This record gives sequence, structure tokens and C-alpha cells, in this order.
Amino acid sequence: MSLVCLLLLLAANLAAQGATANPASIVHAFPSNGTAATATAATATVSVSGSGPAQLAAATQSGGNWLSVTPSTGTLPLTPTVTMDPSGLPDGTYLGAITIGSASVPVTITVGNPGPRLPANGIVNAASYQGNAISPGEIVALFGTSIGPQVPYGTQVWDGVVTTRLAATRVWFGTTLAPLIYAYANQVAAVVPYSVAGTTTVQVQVENLVARTPPISVAVQVATPGLFTADASGKGQLAALNQDTSPNSPSNPAALGSIIVLFATGAGVMNPAVADGTLVTSTQLPAPVLPTQVSIGGQNAQVLYAGAAPTLIAGVIQINARIPASIATGNVPVVWTIGNTTSPSGCTVSVH
Repeated sequence: MSLVCLLLLLAANLAAQGATANPASIVHAFPSNGTAATATAATATVSVSGSGPAQLAAATQSGGNWLSVTPSTGTLPLTPTVTMDPSGLPDGTYLGAITIGSASVPVTITVGNPGPRLPANGIVNAASYQGNAISPGEIVALFGTSIGPQVPYGTQVWDGVVTTRLAATRVWFGTTLAPLIYAYANQVAAVVPYSVAGTTTVQVQVENLVARTPPISVAVQVATPGLFTADASGKGQLAALNQDTSPNSPSNPAALGSIIVLFATGAGVMNPAVADGTLVTSTQLPAPVLPTQVSIGGQNAQVLYAGAAPTLIAGVIQINARIPASIATGNVPVVWTIGNTTSPSGCTVSVH
């Protein structure tokens, strides 16, 4: 569910391709464990649609090997079992993920009651799900403990501007409040204020029910490009539109030489400058200050437009590019370069 509200805001009606998982994320709370040698593990099942063989794997970002999934291989559709074992973990928040074929399911567990907490690695690009740095105007996902309301809240707009409060949740970048895309208990999506431009680090805090998380220091870069994918996993089929505005997919590929529309974030400063939280109009379309390049199928593509996406929140970038006529067909790789920074590999569009 990590990008449901954002994808609704994009209003592109893009259907997920390949493997999709339900639930899309897993959150579980354990009572205080201290450093006990044993604790009661919890399990959850995930229903994964799709077809064909799939590899299954578990990975943790913190806390060691507390997460596992069975079986390790299978044929889709599949209902694997996820096991979360907090044995020996001190009170805190722990992040991990399960991958089943092309589907990725974030897993968050809390041990004890640490209160609102935002771990040092809890901020990632909302398109690529990769982190370590942020950029002005980037849409980010924040993963933590008790950082949002128990009931999910989606985007709210007041006088044409996306609000900086959802329920009792706010996100601070330094002294500036960020526009919020959605908020729920352990995950919040926000737009990095453009005021971070020119800085090297910024202190980030999340406020929930007037209590703030301890500040974490996050590096600031001029750009942190990420391309939105159809299943919100950060990899695989992109959330792209064909020239006729229909969703690109293996069953609806784009023609060689045609135009394809991509959606992205992390382009950095825009020209003309745009206010935080603005819903972009078609009368003024800011463009990234940094130059844009797109590679499709290993060849440079002609970029016809790269700038703010009309009707969407400032921070969403729309890229219209012409697919090279001489590339191979099938699911071909797409890479976006903004300035000197390139989006993560592993993203594709379908071409025939």
C-alpha cells in the first residue's frame, strides 16, 4: 500500500504487471523483549498473484536475521508464509522486505514501545525505494514506528496546495514542514521542501500526536532520480503510458519509434521555482534545472518533454521520450539520468 495514495493522485489508472502481493506490506508489534534468548515468533501469509516460477527471499535492513519466508521457490500464484522472530532483539523498530518474483513486500516490526521513531535508514525515494540521500522536491517514503495515524489518511488539498498535516502527523525538514501525500501508523509519504537546496545535510523529524521523533541527519544531493513502477516495488515494469495514453504493459507494448510517458521524482531544483505542495497547472510547467537524458533499450532516447506533471503535485516529473526505432523488442531497460546522477537499474517498458 506504500504508494496507493500517490498512484491515485497520479490518476493514470495504471494496472500492476507481473507478480502482485496482498497485503502489500506487513507490520507487526511485539511486546518488550529486552535481550531475551527466546521469544514467540509471529507468522503472516501473503497471497501472490501472477504466473510462472518464482524465487522467494527475505532481507533485513536492521537487527540481523529475524525475517524469513517459506518456501524458497514456487510457482505463481502462491501463498508463502512469512516468519518474524524477535528473539534477542532489544526494543526498537526493525525494517525488512520479502521478495516473491517481481513483487516486494516491506516488513516492519516493533519490539516494545519505543514511541514515535524514525530510524536512520527510514527515508527512501518513493519511486525507487532506495535511499542514503534526498534532493529538493523529491517524493520520499518514511518508515518508522507510530509516526502516523492508525487509520490511513490520503492527500488533502487546501486552496490548491497539498497540506502539511494529515491527522496529527507532520514531517519536518529542518524548520520547514513538508507536504504530505499519505500517512498511516508506520509509514508516511512526503515531498522534500525545495528549501533544502544548497545544503549538504538536513535534520528530519516526524511529529505524531505532538510527540516528535529524535532528529536524524540526512544527506542532501542536487538530484536523486527514481522512476515510478507499476507495482510500486521500485523495479520491473514502469508506470508508463503509451502514445495513445493507455498503460504500457507486456500485453499492451509500445511501438518502436513511438512516444512513451514516464513518471519520476528526484529531479532537484526547478525553473521557474515552484512552491512546496503546489498542484501544477498546464499554464506554467517548471522544468528541472539539470539536464535530462533517457536511455531505452540501451540507446539514448529523444526527450520531447521533461518537467512537472500537469495537475499533479510539484515533485512528480513527467518525461515524454521517443523509443529508439532500432532497439530490440520485449521488456527493455529504461534509465533516467538527471545531471550526473542516474536512476537505479532494473526498470523496464514493453516494446514491440
